Amino acid sequence: MDYIPPITLPYGKEYHLFLSFCNEDEEIAFPLLMELEEKYRLKCLYHIRDFIPGVSVTENILNGIEKSMKIVYLISQKFKENFMCKEEILYGITASHKQCENSMIPVLLEKIDMPRELQSINYVDATLEGIDVPKKIYEACVFGGLLSVDLESFVICLFLNVSYALTKLLLKSNRATKWSWYFMIKYV
Repeated sequence: MDYIPPITLPYGKEYHLFLSFCNEDEEIAFPLLMELEEKYRLKCLYHIRDFIPGVSVTENILNGIEKSMKIVYLISQKFKENFMCKEEILYGITASHKQCENSMIPVLLEKIDMPRELQSINYVDATLEGIDVPKKIYEACVFGGLLSVDLESFVICLFLNVSYALTKLLLKSNRATKWSWYFMIKYV
């Protein structure tokens, strides 16, 4: 077997992947989880094992997504019909916007339409013969962060974050001028 280099977790992240799937797809999710963790050395958040007892399911999901680099959605018809799975898609979209990069990896398990919220995102088509789904997920972790955002979007996101931070700093230090107020209103 070829050497597969481990992926270093970014600051503030505890997991490489948050696995989102419906209970009916457990028999697909668990073997996938095992291969991702054993062969590819990706630390996966698996709700049965990793959710904190006594904390609400919604809070566990939000915390888990926040602590994960990427969210893997195992898309089936049952997934599309499940309320919590739909919520996890929305939480993932919010996390992606917050991180200024696509942190979602949809995996299509059945020949069905992708959920509307994920239709504009590249996905792994597990319905194709011979596709190595765990390898594709690993590659999305390695390359996805670098390739999922075009340069213009990255620069705009960086500019807005830096501008906002500088303006807040000026306002805190009571050194705000009419130009910093103008800048904050116009661009932030």
